[in-house]
Amino acid sequence: MVQNRTTWFLAAVVAAGLVGMVNADEVSELRREIQQQDRILRQMQSRLTELEQKQAETPAAARPNDLRAFWSDGLRFETQDRAVQLRIGGRIHYDTLWV
Repeated sequence: MVQNRTTWFLAAVVAAGLVGMVNADEVSELRREIQQQDRILRQMQSRLTELEQKQAETPAAARPNDLRAFWSDGLRFETQDRAVQLRIGGRIHYDTLWV
């Protein structure tokens, strides 16, 4: 992956005719930066994979902070451990008269 990016970069430099203006130190510095970015990217991808696996392994019932919505005498929201509860409800009085 790093080699492929470096090859494309060098091909672009040659195609633009800037070979004479780029010295060896700049090219090696750019290569180091690309390698560093690739290392960071691999670490982040690895961490993301770990977190996705951990989330997949955790059953839904064991997540106490997930909010559950349901209808019981009005619209209700609550967490599994009932630390957070919200009820939306009310009454409507409708009165008519026919003459």
